[in-house]
Amino acid sequence: MQINLKYKDTGVLKTAVLEFSWTTLLFCVFAPLTRGDVKWFFLSLAIAIFTMGIGWFFYSIYLQ
Repeated sequence: MQINLKYKDTGVLKTAVLEFSWTTLLFCVFAPLTRGDVKWFFLSLAIAIFTMGIGWFFYSIYLQ
């Protein structure tokens, strides 16, 4: 499934894909670091600590 996002300020159109992320499931909190996204690294780390690792599965489904 795809979602089209349009930035209000610049008018740039971006297509985002919503599907299961095997990279996120296998590498857990380190997947955002490989993409250079430090903010999502700390968010996924907090989710993993708070849910004792169960949140990794749901994180890989909904967030990419």
